[in-house]
Amino acid sequence: TRADGRGVKGIINCPGLLYNAFVEFVDIEKWNEAYDVQLNGNIRVFQAFANLLRQNGDARFVMLSSPMAFMGLPTMGSNALNRRATEALATVLRLELIGQGIQIPVIWPLGVRGGQVKKSEPQFEAMESMLNENEAWAPYKDAYASFKAFMGSMTWQTDDVPPSVVVPAALAALRDQHPKLRYVVGRGPEGDFLPESSGTFLKIYESKFWPNDIL
Repeated sequence: TRADGRGVKGIINCPGLLYNAFVEFVDIEKWNEAYDVQLNGNIRVFQAFANLLRQNGDARFVMLSSPMAFMGLPTMGSNALNRRATEALATVLRLELIGQGIQIPVIWPLGVRGGQVKKSEPQFEAMESMLNENEAWAPYKDAYASFKAFMGSMTWQTDDVPPSVVVPAALAALRDQHPKLRYVVGRGPEGDFLPESSGTFLKIYESKFWPNDIL
């Protein structure tokens, strides 16, 4: 809050629920649940605190996203769409809140150890069983193999990135006089992640599934 007790200085919002599946076989209820958490969770919190943030006069509503917003991966459509929607929400809020004293920084915590990959293992194990046992899933074997190769290529960047690396970025988002639109923390220097990983992804796919001019 302000020194005079007016309003709330900042909210850091980090809703997350992973649901991994090929789009053709998604469970719509689980898909909607992930959407409700990852996107609508941000909206619900903003609605609850908007007036208090406005009262502060120099407030921040910080959302967490990821490069997945700009690069879809097989089986991770839910996360990609929700992160892209989060980025769009940030843009809309920035425009709607002009002159109201609320800024909307976004943080990308890259490869931070948060347990999400571990929690997703049962989903991937179930998908591998379906790929081996269900004829309807057979056309996706190549896509899944390329996806696993891509994820394997990134593991060197994800082993030792503790959640504490996000703290300086979160404090900067709250304290900087002119906060960045996006704070990138975690694996690799800022700005390197997206082109590097996308290039790796395209190389693994050998342009089999993507046009050469996608980037």
